[in-house]
Amino acid sequence: VFDRYFDYSSKSQARLEKSKEYITSSEYHISLDAVVSVSKESFLQKSSNKTSLAKLYAGYIQESFDSIPEGLSIFNSGGCGDVCLKVSNEGNEEISSLVSNQDEADTRMILHCAEAVKNKAKVIVIRSSDTDVLVLLIHHFSAINARQIFLQVGVKSKHTDNTRLIPVHKIVANLTPVQRNIVLSVYCITGCD
Repeated sequence: VFDRYFDYSSKSQARLEKSKEYITSSEYHISLDAVVSVSKESFLQKSSNKTSLAKLYAGYIQESFDSIPEGLSIFNSGGCGDVCLKVSNEGNEEISSLVSNQDEADTRMILHCAEAVKNKAKVIVIRSSDTDVLVLLIHHFSAINARQIFLQVGVKSKHTDNTRLIPVHKIVANLTPVQRNIVLSVYCITGCD
């Protein structure tokens, strides 16, 4: 699930106001055989570069469908416009229930969780280092209706594995419905973008 960057969104406008570097950073046209000599930070300052990277990655997944192991599906959302494609070794299929014009990947992940449960998933693991996702999972846990949801955080490298699973279902079990709503309300007052 990729973020999407619309020039007219409030988040894009806030980003423009916040950083002069964003305005002056370079736009790169990338392809699978192109080598871009620029720091990751500089590349990712420009929304159009992030959009281009997501589109390239999404296209690569779609074209490589025949190399996906049997029984495995990749749901590709945000890198190919408003649609969500289910990519498997049988090809690409648009999933109409996951069509979304939301720009934030955080909120579209909730839609993906609910769709997975509709398709008989009992345990869901979301990989994200974004606190927003944890707050949204806590708030929407009962609507998603999964038996267990884990949020995987941390980084794995060649020498260390700092990843861990946060059991969202256990957090929710220890909160009242009012507390779950307060978590979201306080978060939105202090941190929503």
